[in-house]
Parts: sequence; structure tokens; C-alpha cells
Amino acid sequence: MSGGVKLYGVSGRANVSTFIGRVRIYDGIGSGRIKTTSGSIQALYNNIDGDMNIGSTSGSLKLELPKDASIDINASATSGSVKTEFNGDFARRRNGPHGSLNRGAPKVPLSP
Repeated sequence: MSGGVKLYGVSGRANVSTFIGRVRIYDGIGSGRIKTTSGSIQALYNNIDGDMNIGSTSGSLKLELPKDASIDINASATSGSVKTEFNGDFARRRNGPHGSLNRGAPKVPLSP
């Protein structure tokens, strides 16, 4: 699919992908897979209750979670950098952080 995707109030397991275009998810609850080949991703989740897989081959990723969210994160960037405001137990690698936030739980890889 080519073009942007904007979703509000997603609940459950989301499976969202686009070839060219931005993906925006607001007030999400649940888990899922969010991918784009060329475009940015912004995912604002109120609660993650399962594994998430979020990636863009060429574009920025922004994931916002509640401060008390418990996740395991594995972030990487092929071209560019990964920035996080999460205060967790992260090992800093050359291409992005890896570790747990608030003792971990669902897995959240962020990658191309």
C-alpha cells in the first residue's frame, strides 16, 4: 500500500504496513506489527499487552508509552540513529539501545 495511515483508538493486535507513507497511531492499546519501507512511524500507546514489532527501512520511529510501561526493547537503525527518553536498564550499542524498562515483559523491537 502506498500512502499514509492514521488510526485512532486502536485496540487489540494491530497489523499496519505501508510501502511509502507515514504511519500514525494514537491512543493505542494492545500489541502488533507496524512497518513502512519509506516513511516515519509515530505510535502513541496507552498500554502494550503483547509483543510489538515496529520498523521503518527509511524513516524515523517515535514510540510513546506510559511512564510505568514494562517492556523489553531492542532498537536499531541501519541508517541514522535511535534516540530514547525511556529511563530503563539499557545497554547502549552502536546502532541503538537494548534492554528492559520497568522489569520488562512484552518485547518491542524497533528496527528497519
